[in-house]
Amino acid sequence: MSESERAPEVVTPAPQTEGFRGALLSLMDTQARVLECRGVAKVDGRVLVERVADGRRFLLESAQLSPESLAILARYAETGAEELRAFADERDWDEARRLVKVEMISATWCGWCTKAREWFAQQRIPCQSFDHESMGGKARQRDWGSTGLPTVKIGEQVIRGYNEELYRQTLLSEYRRMRAASGS
Repeated sequence: MSESERAPEVVTPAPQTEGFRGALLSLMDTQARVLECRGVAKVDGRVLVERVADGRRFLLESAQLSPESLAILARYAETGAEELRAFADERDWDEARRLVKVEMISATWCGWCTKAREWFAQQRIPCQSFDHESMGGKARQRDWGSTGLPTVKIGEQVIRGYNEELYRQTLLSEYRRMRAASGS
């Protein structure tokens, strides 16, 4: 058999195990919209990409992407878990500050209460405050099972004392719970 009579050999590219960060991608969503982007992070069926046109970042879930795009992404190893988590937290933080209800039982003489009020104000988080001696404050103390100051209720979670990181994490988890309950 001569060289010209042989069937052409099909070469299947080997899967890439590295190189997602910075990889040029053309991804299509389930509505056939194409996004020209560079890979940033890929973790658990979620990808963080940067649009080539303007550098804007997007977090995409696998359910949003076409089967063809999922096949492209499957060639890459997972990478950038911390960066993806930080991006998701920042995106959700903006919404959580606006949408999650925050209430506080406090006293004017309590230094920790003042710090809590100042933190919520600095973070631009609306917080309805009730004096611990008012009827509203006393009713909340009874309902929330707390007489300590400050007592903060974020969504459905009651937090006793002053703890900025716990406030932040609770706001995020309550926002994500609300979002999951609404199906968005």
